[in-house]
Amino acid sequence: MSRRNGLLYIVVSALITVSACSGEDGASAAPVERRKPAVPAREAVVTAPSGAYRAVAVANGGSITGTVQIAAGATALVPPLPESLPPGCSAAERGSDVGSGGVLREAIVWLTDIRTGKGFPIERRFDLVNENCLLSPRVQPVFAGGTINVGSNDAVMHHNRFINVATGESEAIAPFNDKGEIIPFDRLLTKTAQYEVVCDVHKWTHGWLLVLDHPYYAQTGANGSFSLEGIPAGNYRIRAWHPSFGIADGSVTVTAGSASTVTLTVAPKPASAPAS
Repeated sequence: MSRRNGLLYIVVSALITVSACSGEDGASAAPVERRKPAVPAREAVVTAPSGAYRAVAVANGGSITGTVQIAAGATALVPPLPESLPPGCSAAERGSDVGSGGVLREAIVWLTDIRTGKGFPIERRFDLVNENCLLSPRVQPVFAGGTINVGSNDAVMHHNRFINVATGESEAIAPFNDKGEIIPFDRLLTKTAQYEVVCDVHKWTHGWLLVLDHPYYAQTGANGSFSLEGIPAGNYRIRAWHPSFGIADGSVTVTAGSASTVTLTVAPKPASAPAS
């Protein structure tokens, strides 16, 4: 065999081997695998919808604006940071998510029963980053069918685990050895679910992902306010959730071309205690 033909044989053989090993998972950037429950199953703040969401043209849609606040006497459930942080971790004490007048920032708000409405945004990638041995953002709404890019800005080892709150199963693992690494998961966000993200190395590290199958969700700003746009006229159930404080449920009527307002007050009992 000539040298040229030998090189060609090696290249072709390598391509065949890669193709054969990749199989159906070749399109997935990182493996998703359900494992035995890592923690006991807990009550999730989202449940499987009654039917598939259907995107339609929404003419003269209405909107919902509002505020999320905490109930009197509500206390936050947040895993404390250790008194002495290990090398490579310089996390400061977390600031309060409660603003003036008891408004709550970073709470997720969504319609729980909407089954038809506007289409999804073009951007389908979401980011979750290890930074100072914490996760940023700590709580984040995403939609099914998107990709979550998990990264690390820390020069220390992290071992992130995605736990399905409703089942207790560990569905994905993202290991990191150094800063600048990114691991994309394009088959994790497949259906409505609540995920707790932990780090097996740093036990105080917790993040939360809320996966919804429709685009009618928002996250409160510094003043506790939120807005949902392009909603078909009708009566809806609405929910707010914050992992450190709990949930609030309400109802709202949306009129075509008009804005409705609602105030949601989260209960003093957290919706789901963090995994240990």
